[in-house]
Amino acid sequence: MGGVKALTIDHLAVNDVMLESLRGESQGLVCDLCNDREVEKRCQTCKANLCHFCCQAHRRQKKTTYHTMVDLKDLKGCSRIGKPILCPVHPAEELRLFCEFCDRPVCWDCVVGEHREHPCDFTGNVIQKHGDCVWELLKGTQPHVEALEEALAQINIMNSALQKRVEAVAADVRTFSEGYIKAIEEHQDKLLKQLEDIRAQKENSLQLQKAQLEQLLADMRTGVEFTEHLLTSGSDLEILITKGVAVERLRKLNKVQYSARPGVNDKIRFCPQEKAGQCHGYEIYGTINTKEVDPAKCVLQGE
Repeated sequence: MGGVKALTIDHLAVNDVMLESLRGESQGLVCDLCNDREVEKRCQTCKANLCHFCCQAHRRQKKTTYHTMVDLKDLKGCSRIGKPILCPVHPAEELRLFCEFCDRPVCWDCVVGEHREHPCDFTGNVIQKHGDCVWELLKGTQPHVEALEEALAQINIMNSALQKRVEAVAADVRTFSEGYIKAIEEHQDKLLKQLEDIRAQKENSLQLQKAQLEQLLADMRTGVEFTEHLLTSGSDLEILITKGVAVERLRKLNKVQYSARPGVNDKIRFCPQEKAGQCHGYEIYGTINTKEVDPAKCVLQGE
């Protein structure tokens, strides 16, 4: 790997840049010889773009006196106006030949020097063979280009289908979730209503029991106070006269049945894992249980 220096010049790109500059009324094109003045003419023999001064000098030299000079404006319809490709080893020489052994273009100095024992021929004589070889290789490559383009098209189609599918599934998820949330909220309201009914029922039972016990307590206190007052404050005769009423009242009070414990309990629990049926087609979990666990009815299971 030779780095940047190992890269070859893209002469096609250079030609395209020059053509583009030419179409723009020569702007950006400078003389190939002085690299300073604007180009006016082109030497068709040397393939060099020249300014007015260098063009005059070109005509005065014996070696280039008879070279064909063309106004740059007359080349606007041309497809190639690139500079001659010079030998990297012999910069004064143009590459006109091709070394078959080294598989690269060479100049005359290369042929008589380093490549003197190598089979060399003019580029025009060997281009058919090498061009055909490249064409064959190109034909083998083009199907891959088409296959890759088709593959990329399929990927784009699949990506588009994927996006649409994701959006559709996302819509299904939202619809399902919204329905499920609505069902859960309805079940929540139902459970809270059930809980409120249980609270009201138990509270009413407690209030009724409380009222009954308060009335019984009042009757008991009245009977006790009356009897105590009779026994502590009454004369012997008064006690004996009233004894029957007091005894009968106390006996009746003592026979009254009542529970010293609250008639209801606070055993209410939420069972989130227990099935609660369906709501709008969704399986719902969570019930409220008021049953008290009876140890006598429990079964212990071991592994």
